[in-house]
Amino acid sequence: MKNVLSYTLMTASLMLAACGGNKFSDSQESKIKEIRDSAKQQTQTGPVPVPEKIVYVTKDNPVIQEQATLNDNYFKIDLGDKMMAFYEGQQTSYKITLRVQDPDIQMKLTAKGLPAGAEFREISTAQSPNTYELRWTPATNTISYDEQPPKVYNTTLVPVLVSAKTPAKVNTVKGLSLEKTVFFSLFRNQEKPSQLTITGLEKEVKEGDVVPFSITVKFPGVDANSVVKPSLSPSEDETTQVAGSDYMEMDGARYVSKDPSRPSLEYLGDYKWKFNRVFDTKNTPVENQKMKNGAIANVYFTQTRLSLRATSAFNASPSTMIRVKINRPTPEAPAAPVPPPPPDEKPQGVKKAGGKK
Repeated sequence: MKNVLSYTLMTASLMLAACGGNKFSDSQESKIKEIRDSAKQQTQTGPVPVPEKIVYVTKDNPVIQEQATLNDNYFKIDLGDKMMAFYEGQQTSYKITLRVQDPDIQMKLTAKGLPAGAEFREISTAQSPNTYELRWTPATNTISYDEQPPKVYNTTLVPVLVSAKTPAKVNTVKGLSLEKTVFFSLFRNQEKPSQLTITGLEKEVKEGDVVPFSITVKFPGVDANSVVKPSLSPSEDETTQVAGSDYMEMDGARYVSKDPSRPSLEYLGDYKWKFNRVFDTKNTPVENQKMKNGAIANVYFTQTRLSLRATSAFNASPSTMIRVKINRPTPEAPAAPVPPPPPDEKPQGVKKAGGKK
C-alpha cells in the first residue's frame, strides 16, 4: 500500500516539475488534487481489482483489450499451515490441497525433486477434491553422524492444467509461473530405547561364582550400519540403604565385567542389541556387608545393588536397577571333641603275672 502511495505522489511531483515549479494552470492544479485524493483512497480501501477488460480509446476507434484476471492468486496450494517434519525410520505424511478458484479451469498437482523414498499421491474424495499426500519414511542414517539436524529438503509442487473452457484461458495458464517450492525438515529418530531385558542373572549368587548374563535393548534408528554403536554403563545405584533394614546395599557394579568367552556386543536385527557380561565374585573381592552406620555387619552375605543403562551417540535408555545378594560361606564349626574309648575289659582266663590260676 505504501508503495502505491509513494508511486502516486512521485508522479504528482514529476508533473509539478514539468510545469515549471509553482507556475501551473488551475486545470493542472485540479489534476494533481485528483491524483492525491485517489492515492488517499487507495491507502484506505486497498488496490482496485484488476478488471476483465481495459478499453483504450484512440483517436479513431475504441480498442478493447482482454486483461487476464487469471494469475497465480487463483491457485492456492494449501499445506495446512504446518511445518513439515520427518524422522528417520518413521513414516510421516502430510495432506496438501490445491484450490482452483476459477470454475472454468481444472488442474492437478504434481511434485518434482522429492528425496529418495518419498511419495506424492492423490487422495481426493468427493468431499475433498484436489487433495494430495506427501508420505516419507526416511531411511536410518540418512543424517550422517557428523551432521547437525535438522537436515533441510525441498520439493517443487507444480499445478498442471487438465482442461479449460476457452483457448484464451489455456494460453493464459501456460504463461503463468505456478510452481511453488516447499521446504521440510528431517530429524534423527527421537524414540527412546526400550525393551531392556536382563537374562541369566539370578537374585542370589554364591561367593566365588562367575555368572554369565546378557542385556538386550532396542535402539530405534541404530543398526549395524550406524557409525557409533551402543554401549552399556553399569553404575552404582544412588540408593544405598535397604528399606526396613539396618543394612546398606553395597555397590554391585564392581562385579560386572565383559565376558571373555563371548562377543561383548551383538546386533540381533530390528534395532535390537545384546551385551554379554559376567557377574564375577571370584576375581573381584566381595565386600563385607555394612550397617547403615558404616559398621561391619556380623552376617554371611553381601546385598548389592546396581543400575544398568544403555547409551548410543544421541540417545540413552532409562536406568534399570537390579539387586543381587552374594551369599558368603559360613566358617566351619569347630569339630566336636571325640570321647575317649571305654577301658578295655580284661579277657577271661588270663593269669596274672606271677599268680596262680
